[in-house]
This record gives sequence, structure tokens and C-alpha cells, in this order.
Amino acid sequence: YVIADNKLALNAGWDDDLLSLELNSLEEMGFNLDILGWGDGLPEFAETPDYSVLDGEDFSEQLDEMALGVKKAIQIEFESEDYEDAQSLVRFWREQGAYIGRMLMEKLKQEKEKL
Repeated sequence: YVIADNKLALNAGWDDDLLSLELNSLEEMGFNLDILGWGDGLPEFAETPDYSVLDGEDFSEQLDEMALGVKKAIQIEFESEDYEDAQSLVRFWREQGAYIGRMLMEKLKQEKEKL
């Protein structure tokens, strides 16, 4: 479980120190490490990653593509007495499939124009 949990998140990295400890512990207990899927060899653990393969690379286009459709959040503070009501309203509108950010911006713009 610990090994699987170490890699559950998509595109996550391994915690090399923890993985190494777990693999060594399993090996000492006689666990067949071949069934973990690394084939004949287990991963090699570098002291420090070699990032030189990234030198001179421009990842801005890939990063822009990855950011498409990603929503961003802004924290909004509420007084204690308003929090549950606000939470209920947000839940309601999310269930309706509404874009709450747009609704909020429109209301704030209306209020700004009154000033």
C-alpha cells in the first residue's frame, strides 16, 4: 500500500528515500519484488536529480497548453454569521452547473458602477 500510495497522484514523483526504504524492507521479508513491474532491475536512486536535460528547453508552449481549461481560485472572506449561508449558495449554484465566478464578477461590476 505504501508503495502504491507513493505514486497515486498523476505525474507525481517518487519519494526516492521512502521508496528505497520500503523496497529494502520488502526484500528483507522475502517479498518478490519482480511483481512490482520494474522488470529485472529496480529503479536507481540518484542522490540529486540531473536537470541538465532541461537546459535550453522552452516549455512555455507546453505549459500554456496544460493551463487551458484550468480554473483559478480567489479566497473570499466571510463573517462567521454569513459563512454557512454563503457555503449553501455556492453549493446550490454549483449543482445547477453555474459559473459562479462570472455571476460574482457581474454583481461586483454592477455595484462598482453605482459608486
